[in-house]
Amino acid sequence: MSKYQTNNHQQLELLEREVPAKQPTKRVNIVSLKLVREGSVLYKERQIKSPEDAYRLLKPFLVEADREKFVVVCLDTKN
Repeated sequence: MSKYQTNNHQQLELLEREVPAKQPTKRVNIVSLKLVREGSVLYKERQIKSPEDAYRLLKPFLVEADREKFVVVCLDTKN
């Protein structure tokens, strides 16, 4: 039993080593992003040649939006 006995000084030293210093906690925001294809849009012009063409194409889709939208228009080499 003597090998398990320690004096008060040794116990205090062990306790001080085991208690970690308090660190401030931080909050991390978790954001979810989902990709949803809601449909397609027909447009009169055969090609999108300028930013104005893209604006005219997307204006009806975005004009009454009640929140921010992120839109991707996938173009190929013909546009």
